[in-house]
Amino acid sequence: MKVFITGINGFVGSHMSEFLLAKDYEVSGLILERNKIEKISGVIDEIHLYEGDVKNYGLLKDILAENRPEEVYHLAGLSHVQHSWKNEWETYKVNFLGTYNLLEAIKELGFNTKVLIIGSSDEYGRVPQDKIPIQEDYPLMPLSPYGVSKACQELLALRYARSEGIHVVAVRAFNHTGPRQEPYFVCSDFAKQIAEVEKGLRGSVIYVGDLSAERDFTDVRDVVEAYYLLLKEGETGDVYNVCSGKGFSIKWVLDRLLTLTEKIINIKEDPKRLRPVDITMRIGDNRKIKEATGWQLRVPLERTLEDLYKYWMEKISVKTP
Repeated sequence: MKVFITGINGFVGSHMSEFLLAKDYEVSGLILERNKIEKISGVIDEIHLYEGDVKNYGLLKDILAENRPEEVYHLAGLSHVQHSWKNEWETYKVNFLGTYNLLEAIKELGFNTKVLIIGSSDEYGRVPQDKIPIQEDYPLMPLSPYGVSKACQELLALRYARSEGIHVVAVRAFNHTGPRQEPYFVCSDFAKQIAEVEKGLRGSVIYVGDLSAERDFTDVRDVVEAYYLLLKEGETGDVYNVCSGKGFSIKWVLDRLLTLTEKIINIKEDPKRLRPVDITMRIGDNRKIKEATGWQLRVPLERTLEDLYKYWMEKISVKTP
């Protein structure tokens, strides 16, 4: 089976490639820059890479024409909510135009390719507590530019499924974390700061944003299995939450990570880490994906955070005297 992963060298893309290689897939992927392959260094000899930008329709079409994939996991995109407020237009171009280029190229090439489009729980916006856990039929009311870009991307993808006959399944992914995640996401940010204290690279203070918010976290290794199952068994033109169905406060995450070090650490709120618009609670309902695919969570968040901390402890260097 030939599979193509956009954003293969990213956090989720690297785990997705490992998962599919273990199932004997022939894995190819798109990267934006040839020098950014650290996350896929362990499988670099087993995959085929194409360099290009999803905003470039002609190049993307040529790559797909050469590769002729049977399945596509569309993981490329701008995914940082806070950055989307500062880079709004670029967020729309990458997430919406990139998706349009991918689906239009597949349509024009006449390929019978299955495509998984990755959206976000940010599409829901602020949801009243009596509607939590959030089900897929809750109306989309995104608040951030990132959430708007993902809602538009999803609507576009479903149009291609319903009007153009392309096999498209859409996902609304809630928070996920694990080894290799960039440190501008909260769990990885905390783990990296604590590891830096442990290694003597910073003082005893770590900086945080709003600790009261409650989020639905899933291990990235469970997430990629969910994506795989949905592309196999999900209904064309349908949307599925990928989430744990459990809420964890950001303070709980921080406290759990702090148990992994014996260093005395002081916590300080950093106004720069507060979002222009934040959501107090966001927890998803995962019954639909479970019923459709039999997907089950395998990795508890405690283990996820331990593995994430170990990743940063191995990645960063000890301060030299």
